[in-house]
Amino acid sequence: MELSVADALAQLTVTERLKQCNYCSTRLKKDPSGSTGNLMKHIKRFHKNINIGGSDPEPEGPLKKYFKAAHGFNEVEFENRLLDFIVMDNLPYAVGNSSFFKTFALYGRDTAKAIIPSSSTIKRKLSSRYEVQKQELKTILKEAPGKLSLIRRT
Repeated sequence: MELSVADALAQLTVTERLKQCNYCSTRLKKDPSGSTGNLMKHIKRFHKNINIGGSDPEPEGPLKKYFKAAHGFNEVEFENRLLDFIVMDNLPYAVGNSSFFKTFALYGRDTAKAIIPSSSTIKRKLSSRYEVQKQELKTILKEAPGKLSLIRRT
C-alpha cells in the first residue's frame, strides 16, 4: 500500500503533546516544528507494508530481484542444460533416474508439471544433438579454404 505524506498524517490522532498511530496505537512525541520525521521512521520501522510516497522502498540485491522476476520455468532450456551437464561432466545417461538428482532438480519447481527425462530420452536427444553437430562440422570443414590436417594426440 502506498500513502502520500498527507495520507500518512491522516492516520494519526493528534493531541497537544502527542501523536497516536491509528494502525498500532503507538504514541509519538509531537514535534513543535511540525516535522514528520518521527512519523516516517515509525511507519518504516513498524509498518513495512506501507510505502510513503516520495520515500524509496528498501533496495533489493540481485538475488532477491532474480527470484522475484517472472522468469518462469522453461522445460526445453532445462533439458538442454541437463544434456550439457551430462556431456561436459562425463556422467551416465541414467543420472536422471537417481532419486537424489530428482530431488535436486525439482527443488523450487512446481512438481506437478516437472518432468525429468529418462535415460532413454537423454540418450536419444544426445544422439540427435551429435548428428546435428556432426553435420555442422562437416559443412564447416568442406567450406574451409585450402587443405586441412587433423592430428590426434594421445
